[in-house]
Amino acid sequence: MVLDYSGVFLALLGMVGYGLSNALSKKPSKKLKPWKTTFYRNLFIVIFIGIYFLYSEEHFVFNKGVFISLFIGALGYIPVLSLFKALSKGKVGVVLPIANSSVLITFLLSVIFYHEAINVPEFIGFIMVLTGLIIFSINLKEFKKSEIFNLNSGIPYALITLLFWGILVFMYKYSINLIGAIQTILIIESIVFIESFLHNVFITDKLIISWRELVYFGVIGFLGALGGIAFVKALSFAPVTIVSPIVFSSPLIGGIYARVVFKERLSIKQITSFLLALIGIILLSAF
Repeated sequence: MVLDYSGVFLALLGMVGYGLSNALSKKPSKKLKPWKTTFYRNLFIVIFIGIYFLYSEEHFVFNKGVFISLFIGALGYIPVLSLFKALSKGKVGVVLPIANSSVLITFLLSVIFYHEAINVPEFIGFIMVLTGLIIFSINLKEFKKSEIFNLNSGIPYALITLLFWGILVFMYKYSINLIGAIQTILIIESIVFIESFLHNVFITDKLIISWRELVYFGVIGFLGALGGIAFVKALSFAPVTIVSPIVFSSPLIGGIYARVVFKERLSIKQITSFLLALIGIILLSAF
């Protein structure tokens, strides 16, 4: 398989954008409700992607790809809420490894339905990235204490996130091939934004925040838009089996961010996970 390295570069850019956006989102998510955090985050994501779309070479196309994007967006709010619910109920070291494993579903579905051929080095690279991602976020002590089918463990909610993310991300490619990358991500993020707004209205939660918080969300939204645009553009150049493992490694960027900004020391486990993911990404992109 001849790999377009533009796709690899964009996947890495998507990893950085999503990683920093999610890392910065931790601060407001502790103070605000999940649906309010999602509302402001997606408000700015939609604004920035919308501006990019207006000045891009893409034009609005109306075909079944629009309905696929609407479907992805409509269901896309579910894994977001279920992840926040999982984090509120269970331990991060239990919940995140499960949720992040959704890339395995995306990978397998892409091989089966898109007939994306993978060679041995690429498969080994995928396993290394997935292993590094799990090692980075897992806490074995917390995992042993958790009860898999107990809602209070957060695991059932994390499994919902795993299933929905795995399937919905796989479906991106269908829409991108029909209506283009930017229109696809714009529709998906717009629907998630509308759903978060309706959620806030339904529970009569006030949407008022300070100007400082608004600016902060603007930065989060810009980075989220950067990640989303880079991700879907990468899918235009490279197979899902290459792009998705790289972009789904975005939690590792959060670890680097914490090390640089908060001077947090990296454990041997985290350093090992970084090295595994790095070698895996090299294998994915070099063969």
